[in-house]
Amino acid sequence: MAAPTRRAYLSAQRAYLRFCQNFGSTPVPADESTLVLFVAHLAQSISFASAKLYLTAVRSLHIQLGASDPIAGKLLLERAMRGLKASKPAQRAVPKIPVTTALLGRIRPLLNLALTNDRAFWALCCIGTFGLLRSGEFLPTKHSDPPLITWSQLTQVTSESFFLEIKTSKTDPFRQGFRAPYFASGHSVCPFTAVITLWRNRTPRSQRTPDAPIFVLEDGKQPTRAWVVQRLRSVAEQLGLPRDSLSGHSFRKGGATSLAAAGVPDSVIKTMGRWQSTAYQLYVSLPMSAFRDAMLRMANSKVVFGGTSKLSSFNPQQFSELNEVSP
Repeated sequence: MAAPTRRAYLSAQRAYLRFCQNFGSTPVPADESTLVLFVAHLAQSISFASAKLYLTAVRSLHIQLGASDPIAGKLLLERAMRGLKASKPAQRAVPKIPVTTALLGRIRPLLNLALTNDRAFWALCCIGTFGLLRSGEFLPTKHSDPPLITWSQLTQVTSESFFLEIKTSKTDPFRQGFRAPYFASGHSVCPFTAVITLWRNRTPRSQRTPDAPIFVLEDGKQPTRAWVVQRLRSVAEQLGLPRDSLSGHSFRKGGATSLAAAGVPDSVIKTMGRWQSTAYQLYVSLPMSAFRDAMLRMANSKVVFGGTSKLSSFNPQQFSELNEVSP
């Protein structure tokens, strides 16, 4: 279970235990009436989606303690959840736009790479998109969290490539990690150049140790997920996009979109993205040249967005200038 999911479950379980204590109910095993009352209690303050997560956390608590599933087959509970969903319809989210390599080409001129913060942001964008990374794999939640990526995780560095060893992943419960290869593209959008530029511009002595974080801001702190999302929102406004149209997951989505637009085979995309929904693809034997060629083709991809279906509410004129990028 990923750390954010674990924290969400623990928070929900604590809320459930407090509820049972306040109302004198037995938390485990829970009867259906207790869970229906819990849903009614939750309906006062949270959405249907959050209530659904709380019930899943309660189910997890029962399983951990060796009790049976308290949710399965409970018709009254199901009706209570339907009522909650009808009373609190979900708000329509702003369509998220993938950070493709072509969109990176439009982001780069907006940055001043002589500035520490802009260099860090640019490198994060590049490794996120080209590595098809989830935000939780390379961005900490808090400035004070242990760094997720340090210089010691940059391995097998040559004049045109390196490996980045990622410690943890959402789909990696045993924390075995994985090695993401990066290659020089010879393009203005290049993850290899972005990271090597950080290496060359390290100044404080503390940044020169192997366990020092690769990504450091001007104030000496490491960039967090919230910091990167805030920068993405600023970039979106500068590009004339809806402020909330870019998110931390836009990197992974953008990498896959760029690969597909470049005609990279599905087997390569699925392996590079480590998708377990088709887990057999992880066992496809791919030479390093396949990864190198895929990244070179990504850099020359011309597509900015992942398609028109999710942009139907946008003004096409607004994005006409973004559909072309020069190498």
